[in-house]
Amino acid sequence: MKISENIKDAAIYVGTYHKYNCGSLYGRWMKLADYADKEEFLQACYELHKDEEDCELMFQDWEYIPEGMCGESWVSEDVDDYETIEELKDEAEDKFVGHYEDEEEIGYAMIDLLGIDSKTWEVVEPYFDMEKFGHSFTYDWYEEDGYYYDTNR
Repeated sequence: MKISENIKDAAIYVGTYHKYNCGSLYGRWMKLADYADKEEFLQACYELHKDEEDCELMFQDWEYIPEGMCGESWVSEDVDDYETIEELKDEAEDKFVGHYEDEEEIGYAMIDLLGIDSKTWEVVEPYFDMEKFGHSFTYDWYEEDGYYYDTNR
């Protein structure tokens, strides 16, 4: 499932460190589209966990959010830069590299992009470990369900 196709469903599962440390995963999935901005989102998170004094929010999982926009204990300041879900979708589309079953498939795709002619390829192919070659492209990529995003774009 491609992030950019589902950005309207961007959501974070919000719990707290205290509940987690006490063995509870109590929290809720909160859709970003339900809130006007980061401040309103965080207010709703604290309201959800108002039973705790001085609670520390814990973002235990997230879906359809571009890499680098969320972590276990933080939400990027850049979230406020996205006035609309459309802008967040555009960001994900800009970072999208492609859908691949595995790193070997990435290797073959990169060979195609390099434009190596078939005669040359016949000579060099036996010397290639396509999985390792494909892996060499993924160091700065984020992967979700076979969809790859370049975090440096």
